[in-house]
Amino acid sequence: AHMTGEEITVVDGNVWVSGLDYDARRQTQALAALWRSNDGEVWERVALDEIDTNVPFVIASTTNLRIGVWPAPGSPIEEPLVLYVAD
Repeated sequence: AHMTGEEITVVDGNVWVSGLDYDARRQTQALAALWRSNDGEVWERVALDEIDTNVPFVIASTTNLRIGVWPAPGSPIEEPLVLYVAD
């Protein structure tokens, strides 16, 4: 089993990483996954149905604009798409 982070963001002092959790023993070998850390060293996997905050992931960024979405791209969470724009 191994995990691959694809997107990273910071919300309320926590670092969040979305990605895929691979395990050849499962029928569905790659599952969407989310990890959280408050120090960048110790990480915990967060169950997608236990998330109590929106975690936008930057999908495009320039020097003047950042655009993110929730749920993260490829996520199995079935919620309306939220678009975040920040300068």
